[in-house]
Amino acid sequence: MITSTVPALLSGLPCYTKDMTPHHSRDRRTGPIPNVQCPGLHENSTRTSIELAHLLQQEPRHDEAIAVLTPLATVGSSQAQHELAKTLEAKEKLDEAIVWYQKSAEDGTFGAAHGAVRLMLRAERASEALAWLRSISDPDASHERVECAEWVLASMGRDEEAKRVRSYGWEPDGSISTPWSITPPSSKEG
Repeated sequence: MITSTVPALLSGLPCYTKDMTPHHSRDRRTGPIPNVQCPGLHENSTRTSIELAHLLQQEPRHDEAIAVLTPLATVGSSQAQHELAKTLEAKEKLDEAIVWYQKSAEDGTFGAAHGAVRLMLRAERASEALAWLRSISDPDASHERVECAEWVLASMGRDEEAKRVRSYGWEPDGSISTPWSITPPSSKEG
């Protein structure tokens, strides 16, 4: 039951105080964060805050989960961004969810690109989804982004391009690669 678990989790949050006085917190990626009044911005408590958000989501107390996750997501925690997107999606706040899924995917969270594309297709924004996937792609594009692009192109009836992106990936400029083959080097004797 959440009523017995929440106080234990809250007591482990180093930047929470009873009177909510400002703290100088630290995020792993951004360094000191002055005057923050929220849980989970210390290196050791991000996990605790996300666990708290999960408990709140199960109740369901989505507004409270959003309040816990938003400060973490805002300072760049890709895990919090992903969890915030899922919580917003559960509340049917799809446009906001898409934004947080995208931020999380751009930071490399596996599964976040699928979430963003799924919601964009649901909102009939396939062209926007494809443009976004192109903007975050590079020669080393993740399998997830290529898979999402194939899914978007197929939903648009662009089956040949879907096959090409699956087989050949992306060019550095974000365009879909043209067919290519690998020719073994010839051996020269003598």
